[in-house]
Amino acid sequence: MGKHIQVLLIMALLFLVNLSSYAFQERDSTELVLQDSLFNRGNEQDVLGLVSGNWSGLLVSKAGSDPNRPFDALVRGVGTVVNSQSPLIVIDGLVGVSQSMIDLNNIESIRLLKGYETTKYGMQGANGVLEITTKGFKKGELQLDFNQSLYLENRVYKDRVLEREAFLAEGGNDLGANSNWIDIITEAKVSNISNLTARGSTGKLEYLGATNFRLANGILRETGFEQYNFLAKLKLSLSESLSINYGGSTTQKNAELGYDHAFKQAYKANPTQSVYFESGYLFQAIAFEYLNPVGFIDFAGRETEQKVITQSLSVQKQFGASSLSLNAAYFNEGSNYYETIDPTFFYYWGRNYFDANASSRSQYSVNAEFSVGSLSLGSLELKEVVRSGFLKRKFDYLSRRISNYTLVESTDADTISLYNFDVGLTAKLKEVLSTEFYLRYENSSALGENKQSALFPSVSLQFNMGSVFSRLKHFKLNASHGASGLTIYDEDLNTTSNNFLYNQDLSHERSLNSDIGFSYQATGQALTFSITRYKRVSKDILIRNPAFGSSLQYENLGEIENSGWELEAAYDFKILRRP
Repeated sequence: MGKHIQVLLIMALLFLVNLSSYAFQERDSTELVLQDSLFNRGNEQDVLGLVSGNWSGLLVSKAGSDPNRPFDALVRGVGTVVNSQSPLIVIDGLVGVSQSMIDLNNIESIRLLKGYETTKYGMQGANGVLEITTKGFKKGELQLDFNQSLYLENRVYKDRVLEREAFLAEGGNDLGANSNWIDIITEAKVSNISNLTARGSTGKLEYLGATNFRLANGILRETGFEQYNFLAKLKLSLSESLSINYGGSTTQKNAELGYDHAFKQAYKANPTQSVYFESGYLFQAIAFEYLNPVGFIDFAGRETEQKVITQSLSVQKQFGASSLSLNAAYFNEGSNYYETIDPTFFYYWGRNYFDANASSRSQYSVNAEFSVGSLSLGSLELKEVVRSGFLKRKFDYLSRRISNYTLVESTDADTISLYNFDVGLTAKLKEVLSTEFYLRYENSSALGENKQSALFPSVSLQFNMGSVFSRLKHFKLNASHGASGLTIYDEDLNTTSNNFLYNQDLSHERSLNSDIGFSYQATGQALTFSITRYKRVSKDILIRNPAFGSSLQYENLGEIENSGWELEAAYDFKILRRP
């Protein structure tokens, strides 16, 4: 009992220290932006883990505690039955990149797009979007920030399995040993996260550099990963209105994946069975589907290697209240997978003795954006933005495996290109009404033969109710409607699965998002909240399945509809705030 009280006191002390270290900030309930001071803390290794539980409409989950297993995410329910349900990742303007290109310590803010805003990403936005912004510059002398975290993880639950005596009492076979298989295949592990950031300015140059190291260990023996990440950012201000920005990053990750089968076998293994024979060889009973759990650790291995490189360059020019930016970026992700199994133990398990694959995904993009500053036409204020861009993505895949003592090799390659042209207009009538119109045009080589282009429109409205009804001060009425799409970029790869999308008549799946709701937000007030009724309809879903023999059966799934209520609320306690 005394130990439990000590633990509670330590946790309370750490909580108070945490409150004094991070000044609470007012959280905007209508703009779904989460700053780094509000991220989930702890042994998080995934972007979705940072924001899990912070937004309504975003469901984040992960089975088990495997650090190599990514989180699953759904934005406002299921939107497709064909491809991934995960939201699109955008990092510092780079669209569709891997979250592995950055380290979590370098993230400054994350914004969730789940409604009409996804229109700006056209064919790629139907499952929602996470816009991630990395840390920015700080003018002044060199500033060094170092963060070091250590985490100890262990099983904290009691396994409901029979131990030796209870097993024998139920009539089990006595093989002479006493083995707690869950304890044998697991162990307490320490994870280490280190971050060093340097930033400052000298003359017209602002700079940022960050080095990150992660050693994450799983509770299953010999599982986990180590990751190295380097980030560099430079900004050269040639004048007050002209600047050049550079950004680059590289990430190297090596992971030991392990096998979930070890847990499956441990839960049903005979607790009186030895781990090894007296000769030192692994003990294995001759029984169908009963394998020594330790064999999945000592006699099998799954490893991955991943390397990510990004480069970006932009030029920004101010013209009074207006601005022009030209951007170019390159992204490359290469990965290798190895699986080796010792056939002397797994000869009847039905798995390949050797399996390996290598993949490479590269992308380069260029885009331009011209933003017109606020124009006043009497009581009406207008803002406009025009965007245009081009993206080209290439994917290569090679697989080699041994099946029935024969080497089997397969390859695949795919290249797509996408052009876009966007126009956005924001109009504000005093403090009464504001509207936003957005229209995106896209043309892509990934679309069907009969439709090579698509339009994605959206409109939103915000009415300040306090301007008409004095008792409703700080209340706003919000309504919006917008369309986005979902396109499978590689129809060839999907032919290897039972279900795949390739529809030459329908250009893509479409997602229609409608919202209406109220929000309350007063400057300087502790409480902010919003309540929204949403409806999401996914249309034009068509798959084809293998039917009889080599024939194909087309199945039109029509529509998937998700609707419900969402509540966003936040209260700023403003306690123990540092001056």
